[in-house]
Amino acid sequence: MALDPITADVPITIVLLLWMAFVLFVGSRLLYNFVLKRGWDQKGGTYLGRKFVHIFGAGIVAAVLPFEFHEPYFPLVFAMFLAVFTYTLHKTDHIL
Repeated sequence: MALDPITADVPITIVLLLWMAFVLFVGSRLLYNFVLKRGWDQKGGTYLGRKFVHIFGAGIVAAVLPFEFHEPYFPLVFAMFLAVFTYTLHKTDHIL
């Protein structure tokens, strides 16, 4: 018995969401702290951390998306969630 397309998208959605959380909360913080210890200023560290998230987070997700998902609903919902999350952090001047 085959799963319907939306149910089939749940496991890959969870994996990619966990990947994005790891890149956002762990990877970018490690890189930010690393470059600050190397003498970079806060602005440069923030810029490099943002580029890290773009490449290793969103870039990998965007590359996997057309091959793994059957329906656009989960990617749409989680992209909107990440956009609101990012906007909220930006408006409250919170650095990850």
